[in-house]
Amino acid sequence: MCKNPDLLAMDCTVQREALDAGAEPAESALFEAHDTWFRRRGLCAMIDTAHECVAAAYSERLAVLKALRANATPWQPK
Repeated sequence: MCKNPDLLAMDCTVQREALDAGAEPAESALFEAHDTWFRRRGLCAMIDTAHECVAAAYSERLAVLKALRANATPWQPK
């Protein structure tokens, strides 16, 4: 991934968006915690279309993080 400038840029963007989004909500059926997403993204290395898989994983994560930031409300644990 680090040798691919597009994926490296996506990785940097995900990291920046994660910081901008602030504290993430608890993992649920609607939200995948970052460490869980990271492990799932890592599974892309096991398939022939790894580049496309990683790019899709980053695109999905960016959409989630941008939605969190755009709809930020104080999160209250139950």
